[in-house]
Amino acid sequence: MSQRNRSVVENAWKAFASHDADRISAVLTDDAEWLAPPGNATAVALEGPSHMIGKKAVVHFLAEDGRGATHRPHPYQRLGLWSRRFAGPGHPTQR
Repeated sequence: MSQRNRSVVENAWKAFASHDADRISAVLTDDAEWLAPPGNATAVALEGPSHMIGKKAVVHFLAEDGRGATHRPHPYQRLGLWSRRFAGPGHPTQR
């Protein structure tokens, strides 16, 4: 991955982690889609969809609906088995 591509991805994850609608919106295009495996833990916990279409839906999820899901410690973290290599840029364990 080039340094430029890496920076784009890291900045996007930092925006997602901020839960700030304006920051998130700035890194997405109007035709953005968020696609996760059906039945993923976040969708199940929040009783929400695993596939969102459009910038507005993705921003709302990351800024509002998904806010609580991203602040809970991962089960491995609680057991002391969490490794920073499993967490993406912007994840609370990367701060």
